[in-house]
Amino acid sequence: MKRFGFATCGLLTLCCALSAAAADKWEVTTWNLTDDTNATANVLRHGLPQIGHDLEGAPDQDWTMVRVKNIHSYEARVSSSAVYWDPGCGTPECPRFDRVSAAGAVLTQGVVSSEDVGGFELGPGQGLVSSGLSVRWISSTDGKEFLRAVGDQVGPLPAGTTYDVELYDTTYFVPRFNNSASQVTSLIVQNTTNAAVTGFLWFFNSGGTPLHNQAFSVPQGGVLVFNTSSVTALQGQSGSARIVHTGGYGALAGKAVSLEPSSGFTFDTALEAIPR
Repeated sequence: MKRFGFATCGLLTLCCALSAAAADKWEVTTWNLTDDTNATANVLRHGLPQIGHDLEGAPDQDWTMVRVKNIHSYEARVSSSAVYWDPGCGTPECPRFDRVSAAGAVLTQGVVSSEDVGGFELGPGQGLVSSGLSVRWISSTDGKEFLRAVGDQVGPLPAGTTYDVELYDTTYFVPRFNNSASQVTSLIVQNTTNAAVTGFLWFFNSGGTPLHNQAFSVPQGGVLVFNTSSVTALQGQSGSARIVHTGGYGALAGKAVSLEPSSGFTFDTALEAIPR
């Protein structure tokens, strides 16, 4: 059973006090397309936050389109000081944010990230809920995907109940690894977060052809050291590497270190993220 609803929460006074507002600018666009279905014209792009989405409705659905790339990882976030989010709210559900199929089936559920833990107080005896949710996934295709925010299903939310949404490509790139001639390369990857990070190391030759992928898991605050020359498919090879993961933007730091044993020289190549 749902422990609380919008009608009983301490936010009701705040939200009802907001002046009546028209639907946000994503609700109706050119050619009368709305963001209520997968026909949305709204495209979310890396590093360009959208401020002021409105969840007014019973319940409102806000669909967003994302263009994804194969062997890239992504994080989408919603946050608000006026909307509570809770993946464990019960039935009927609190506001949700998920990656979904074109038919609306949930593919990746939004979760409470370390930045959202604690949230805010609903009201006396109501407890804390999250101020945001994050969806993190690894893409295995080039194409179109969907994110969907859904309002509180216990009842309609009033106008002015707004939230912000942002998308990040969380992929890391290593422009150089070299196991040819007399050099060998190791990857050193640090987990900067307070939760375990899992993902894959991908290696490509200079022409961009995949050579090998390696699953990994790094505990919170931990470090992964991976000797690429220990993999048969990478021996005698050189090229680039890529790291896809579910840790969120900024979760990893590190470098590739190529060692020349005969001279003792090392050549460092830093992990590079796409700038925000």
